[in-house]
Amino acid sequence: MTVLYTVRANVLEPERTWELTDDALCWNSKHGPQKFAFDKITDLRLQWAPTRVNADQFECHVSVASGWREIIPSTHYAGFNDFQGRAADYRRFVTELLRRVAAANPACRVHLGQSPVNYYGNAALVMAAAVLLAGVVALVGMPWFAILGVLMAAALALKPIFYGWFWANRPQAMTIMQALQDGATEQWLPQLKSED
Repeated sequence: MTVLYTVRANVLEPERTWELTDDALCWNSKHGPQKFAFDKITDLRLQWAPTRVNADQFECHVSVASGWREIIPSTHYAGFNDFQGRAADYRRFVTELLRRVAAANPACRVHLGQSPVNYYGNAALVMAAAVLLAGVVALVGMPWFAILGVLMAAALALKPIFYGWFWANRPQAMTIMQALQDGATEQWLPQLKSED
């Protein structure tokens, strides 16, 4: 059975349709028809990838041994600062992709969250920003307890974003069979809302 999923990722790309056939993930690109046979897919990465204007975006990165990767987003670019959720279709498509890859290649690795380089790089940037903030406040001539107070206030104000993003995107890796048996992929798919 063929399963289709269509979105436009951003202003620079045309609308794209991915298709799950009996043996491959297929799509059209500017280079013509492309496909990854399910048994050649070596890695899948599911991650929450919010942006300032697209907070509900999830992504599925599909990779083969050559390093070639295809990214499938969960939201559709509809216009300037306007992204439409396609949660129900995305969930259905990615769930079926996982099932078919598992059947064809049980050794496929599933990576959940950001890559370690991105994750720890972002953590380092946040820490550097905190140190910079402390340095600026210290230059103003505030005592150390006031600096600590400013840092604590900033941490409390950003707590929902900081902890939510960092907890949600912590890097994890496992085989596709393990991920499906444990239900580990569930939190890496968008939640359905009543309008979906």
